[in-house]
Order: sequence, then structure tokens, then C-alpha cells
Amino acid sequence: MTSETRDYMTVGEVVESLKEEFDDISISKIRFFDKEGLISPERTAGGYRKFYPKDLERMRTILKLQKQNYLPLKVIKSKLVELEQSPLQLFEELVEEKGEKIYKEELFEEKLITSKELEDAVRVNSEVIDEMKSYNLISPRKTEDGVRYSNKDVKIARIINEFSNYGIYPRHLKIYQNFANREATFIEQIVMPLIRSHDLEMRKIAIQKMADLEELTLRLRHLLLKNSLKTFLDENLPHRDKESTQE
Repeated sequence: MTSETRDYMTVGEVVESLKEEFDDISISKIRFFDKEGLISPERTAGGYRKFYPKDLERMRTILKLQKQNYLPLKVIKSKLVELEQSPLQLFEELVEEKGEKIYKEELFEEKLITSKELEDAVRVNSEVIDEMKSYNLISPRKTEDGVRYSNKDVKIARIINEFSNYGIYPRHLKIYQNFANREATFIEQIVMPLIRSHDLEMRKIAIQKMADLEELTLRLRHLLLKNSLKTFLDENLPHRDKESTQE
């Protein structure tokens, strides 16, 4: 059976496929990874290893962790478990390459704080925090230690609190959450095929695209708002030529 008529690769074909990216790859190295439990390829009736795309992607991940992070095999094995449970969690370590712009700061978990710490940070009482929660403006998380909030929740709560200086309260700001949900859905539809890919590089590209699209969205929204407010002023403020005519 030739490679054209089967849906898997042999160990030799895997080495050829990865050789350009990882020059130290060898059949013996792949066998060692198998022996250590880092990979678990299927076997033919004759006992030969069969490698499918998911196995090739796992090999790439192992080799990248070795090459870029100099991690021992025991640590790599635990990282592979993390990757299976939450693919995005491992991106921060895998894509830290040569000044590349990666959207990791907003995507990866940060230090969580208690409700009391949030109230103290924003300088509001629990009733105001509860109102923000009721309109889904902040997103409390249930943990083993109780309800917790992220740094993003602190920033959002502070901005919402500033709106109160203008007589604008959480109930008035629900519209922004609706806008955000629609924009997020729009971007998610664009990157979804890449996020679902078994190829780590494709998922990495998806993260980058999310960052780029978010930036474009913010710039466009800002300019559209400025144009709308300018139109409002043009239509409602008396113009100088009209004033001079009246005089």
C-alpha cells in the first residue's frame, strides 16, 4: 500500500515531514517519545506505527516545547495534558516568537480578586457591583474559593462608575454589552474555522486575527461615533453665517 492509498503516515514519512522544521528529528527519537508515553500512535496488524494528522501535530508541539522552551520530558507531558484540556492556555508559551504581536494579554487568565477587593478598588458599595452584574457588564467567576473578578472587571467597573458623574448608571449601559456581544459574534464567525483546526499554527493565526479585527473594530467604531456627534452638532448648533444674517 502506497502513501497515496492510505490515510496515515509511517514513522519514516513523519521524520521527512518534520525534518525541515526540526533538523534533529529521527526515527529513534520518535520511538523514544512513544516509549515515554508522549505519543501513542496506532499500530498495524504487523506492529508498525501509524501516524495520523493529530499525531503529527502532537509531535510538532513536543518538539517546539523542547526546542523553544528547553523543557524536560516530564514537564512536556504535563503541558500536553493542559493543551488537551484547554488549547488556548498553552498559546502563551508556544507563540512567544521574535516580537510577534499576539493577543495573549486579554485571552489568558489573570489574578482574580474577591467582591470586597473589587468594591475597594472601584470605591463603590456592593449594591452598585450587584447592579453591574445584573446587566452582565462585569463577569464574576465561580471558583473553589468563591466568586472572583478579573482585572478587566475592575477596569470596566471603574469606567461605569465614572459614567455616574453624568447621571448615567449601569441600567443605561446595557446597550454597550449588546454591542460588544454582536461584535464578538461577528469576529468569532470569521476565526471559527481556524480555532477549530487541529493545526496549532492555524489556531495561532486565529488568535492574531482576533487581535487585528478587534483593533479595526475599535478604530471604526470610534470614527463613526465622532462623525455622528459632529453631525449632531452641525444640525443643532447655530452657524455663524446664520447668526450674521439674523443680525
